[in-house]
Amino acid sequence: MKSPRNQVESSTVGEEQTKLVRVSLSAYTLVEYTEVIEVPVDATEDILDKLVRDRYAAVDGGEFQLAPDYWGKGGCRWTEAEPGAEPQLRLVPEPDSPDDYWLEPVVSDCDASLPPEPA
Repeated sequence: MKSPRNQVESSTVGEEQTKLVRVSLSAYTLVEYTEVIEVPVDATEDILDKLVRDRYAAVDGGEFQLAPDYWGKGGCRWTEAEPGAEPQLRLVPEPDSPDDYWLEPVVSDCDASLPPEPA
């Protein structure tokens, strides 16, 4: 007997069997705090390194802002979608290249009954 985790909800599109998978993407973002501090021209690297450590300990986390230039890839994975999940996209294999594909939007029954949006 299959466990519920291994049971796949599948359907048929045209002649082809399909199943739903959930693609989960995560990214790491960075928050930063920046300030300009006037220091003596002859301040040593040791003093400046200590200044950085002291400021990090003193600045409240609420003062940090999202750093717009930083975006790191996090964990990305696919899993079988839960029963009843509604797809947003459909993978369409490229006929002449089995490893290539494109994605097309899936029109749900609800979307099909809505009037088209004005241009």
